[in-house]
Amino acid sequence: MPNTSSTIGLGATGISFSGTATDDQRELVLKMFEAVGIARVVDESLINAVTALSGSGPAYLYYMMEAMTDAAVSLGIPADTARALTAQTVLGAAKMVLETGEEPAELRRKVTSPGGTTQAAIETFEKLDFRGTVERAMRRATERAGEMGADLERSIT
Repeated sequence: MPNTSSTIGLGATGISFSGTATDDQRELVLKMFEAVGIARVVDESLINAVTALSGSGPAYLYYMMEAMTDAAVSLGIPADTARALTAQTVLGAAKMVLETGEEPAELRRKVTSPGGTTQAAIETFEKLDFRGTVERAMRRATERAGEMGADLERSIT
């Protein structure tokens, strides 16, 4: 399951191989997907979860970016500036995780000053059960991937 970021060489692909795939076939497939981003081998039982994570994941981030940009505009920041600052903020945060090797939670803690603006926003997210909402959404995407797979199997037989 590749994602749309593969079109710019930054894809995140989960791959599952059947027991009949040879080592050469596995190596070829991995090289193909690593040419457009990262590729990780996962058990077939996890492929629907990979769909929910990295297949649908870009849309979740775009949705968050839309909300951040809209909020910035409502606070008076011009739309083009809000969009540019939002995109750079997301890019910078992702690169920090990749380049420092630190866990997102630790990087978040470093930005969150006690009693500061970030803490106030995080507390609002927590009150609104942001984590729970994300988990429920990803579970539903995983379920839907399974439903779609079952529908496809029924249409083939």
